[in-house]
Amino acid sequence: MTSALQKKIRDHLDRTGYSIAGFEREAGLKTNVIRNILNGYSVKPTPNTLNALARAMNLSVPALLDREEKPFSRFEEDSPIIEKPELMVEALQAILRIAAEHGRKLTIYKACLMLDEVYAYTVQKKLPVIDEEFIRWFVLKTLKEMRE
Repeated sequence: MTSALQKKIRDHLDRTGYSIAGFEREAGLKTNVIRNILNGYSVKPTPNTLNALARAMNLSVPALLDREEKPFSRFEEDSPIIEKPELMVEALQAILRIAAEHGRKLTIYKACLMLDEVYAYTVQKKLPVIDEEFIRWFVLKTLKEMRE
């Protein structure tokens, strides 16, 4: 089975016309590093090797490994439609208040992840108001997981 990394390297070699040895020199890698990756002998290259390959190929390391996510990809598939914006605002305020009560500040990303779950729960249960107990439980559980 060919990994994403092997495919990217092969595509780069085909596109640029480099030999394996030539690409190793261009990337500043030792002899046989790329050959070992391509032949499956090196399945977990070192961070230095990945950085050198990414730099030589003008890619980020996540792009090199095909691990780059589209922005908001986690939200696209299963997030509910915002039908009650006032509930969403109240839920976000509750999330931030509970986090602050516990001395925690949230990034926008983490706050949005929590909001997505809390709002989805509220809509799914067809609640007319936010469920403070659920939000408190969920935020404290999530904050604990973030510490671990």
